[in-house]
Amino acid sequence: MPNVVRQIAENIFSLETYAPEFAAVAKPGQFAHIDCGGGTYLRRPLSVCDVDANIGLVRFVFEVKGKGTRQLTIDNGQLTISRIGSPLGNGFPPIEGRVLLIGGGLGAAPLLFAARRYDTDALLGFADAHRAILIPDFSAACGNVSVFTIDGSLGKTGMIDFINIDYSKYSAVFACGPRAMLHNCQLSIINYQLPSPPLYVSMEEHMACGYGACLVCVCATKSGYSRVCKDGPVFESGEVIW
Repeated sequence: MPNVVRQIAENIFSLETYAPEFAAVAKPGQFAHIDCGGGTYLRRPLSVCDVDANIGLVRFVFEVKGKGTRQLTIDNGQLTISRIGSPLGNGFPPIEGRVLLIGGGLGAAPLLFAARRYDTDALLGFADAHRAILIPDFSAACGNVSVFTIDGSLGKTGMIDFINIDYSKYSAVFACGPRAMLHNCQLSIINYQLPSPPLYVSMEEHMACGYGACLVCVCATKSGYSRVCKDGPVFESGEVIW
């Protein structure tokens, strides 16, 4: 089964590939370290967007930023397990009850897998309508979906509204997006009222090896410097030093 690649937004692509070994064990929030082919040397870390373990299908959504990701848009071959490897990193924890998903920009992509696994609502924020992704997918998987765009070209105008949320309805919050957005989300939950649901954030850092050896992707936490690729990418927000 060849890769299926299609453009879904401005400079953003969806890639579906047949990888049954990967699909069978992947968890929401994990990522793959992919050999992009085409003579590229370093692998590229891509979050798992969605998985259908029944048919062995894995989906990645990524922005084209250089030679490696550009090569993925023109690669018609299959991403075999040797090119993908095993699912890496610690994903979102198992949760009983309803989960609120908060995604900013490309950070919405790894939350779709969680949307299909949990009972969820979603808040999605984008720069504009041309950069919005996966809204029909979230609408099909979630109970309620609210969309925000900074310029007002789609959904509600402005950034995601963290303040007017009834957090008491949720057992947990999963968030992925720009660091400033994640920090604002944490502050809104802390300042809301107790008890508040735990917030788990998927951190975005540059990675090289993907296995915790090179220390390129460290972030400061209360227990010291943690490797995003090995100790994360998902952390409990209170552990991160913002």
